Amino acid sequence: MHDARTIIAGLVLFVGVSTCPLWYNCAFGKREYRLELDPPPNGSKHCVADTESGTMRAQHSRILADWRNTVVREGKRPTLQVEGHTYEYSLSKTCLGCHSNKDRFCDRCHDDTGVVLHCWDCHVVPGE
Repeated sequence: MHDARTIIAGLVLFVGVSTCPLWYNCAFGKREYRLELDPPPNGSKHCVADTESGTMRAQHSRILADWRNTVVREGKRPTLQVEGHTYEYSLSKTCLGCHSNKDRFCDRCHDDTGVVLHCWDCHVVPGE
């Protein structure tokens, strides 16, 4: 029991260091991302999902995975109607129409969050 002070100090130091990212984020907050978009080629001012409520930002990976599964794995090519405009289930034909600059759009958020994109394993990087 003579080492109790050292053990407690070590535990406090360990907890403080291991939770440092959480405290740092609480102190300085999250950075808000402003995405730069090209004008949509079809004249639409809408996305395939709601952007104002954050649905697209939060669910875009799930939407793209669902589209991939439908097109590639099930062999179907459905379309989606939004505000009178028709969109194909296609990263190249739909998403990249507005989000054509990979550096300004995709990499800007995904690099900061440490997310590795696998889109470009099959798709051609825009502008290359």
